[in-house]
Amino acid sequence: MVMVANNDQVLRCMKIHGLVGQLVMEGKRDPDTVRRALQTIHDYPDFASRLGIAGNTALIAATKADLKLWERFDRKFFGKREDYSGLRVPDSSDPEFVWPIPMPSWATMNGTVAAMRKTGIDVWTYTNDLDWDIPTHDRDPKRDAYAVLVRNRQEADEELKNLSANQLREQKISAITCLERLRLGFFRWFVTGGRKNGKHLDVQNITLCMGSRNRDGSPPSVDWHPALRQVRVNWYAPALASGNLRARAVVS
Repeated sequence: MVMVANNDQVLRCMKIHGLVGQLVMEGKRDPDTVRRALQTIHDYPDFASRLGIAGNTALIAATKADLKLWERFDRKFFGKREDYSGLRVPDSSDPEFVWPIPMPSWATMNGTVAAMRKTGIDVWTYTNDLDWDIPTHDRDPKRDAYAVLVRNRQEADEELKNLSANQLREQKISAITCLERLRLGFFRWFVTGGRKNGKHLDVQNITLCMGSRNRDGSPPSVDWHPALRQVRVNWYAPALASGNLRARAVVS
């Protein structure tokens, strides 16, 4: 069970409360305005709407529904009983970033590929041990479980085509890791029909997983090869750019 958000959010709330109090004491915030805001929080359960800071309720509801499907997915294919109701999912003002990817601490690339193969999905990998050969990640659930948001697209982001991993890094674009992409692709196959007619991601293009690097510094990639009918995990040189090699941006 992932236990991230509840205690984490309480601690953040208490820290912010203390920082606001300090700003009031230093004369950097108007004490009456802060008092009235805190009074609203105290008096009304719908304080976020009253203060004009409520999130997109439809998006929140859709995210919760997706997380419930992720719980079913992890139980069905990995035998893990997760509860993602308390997992902190990042906010995004972009309406396209609506696909959450929960990343529990037990998730690995090798384990994900093994589970995919067990369902009958043909997976080709350039190495027999992805977890060993791809040791570097911008985010790693072994350090702390987390969730990211990606755009709701079958194909990787067109906005990021013709950009190499080096260029994306220079532009400080946060992009998907190899493990995140493997979990996302497996999950989307599951929710679109699974063994009967599940749809794979990146049928026409290739996701450059530049949130990860293999041992020689090259970013891995994941796509579906229609002719071979297999998910393929490959890698590309950090300086390589092409029209069909595209990262997937993440909100984390």
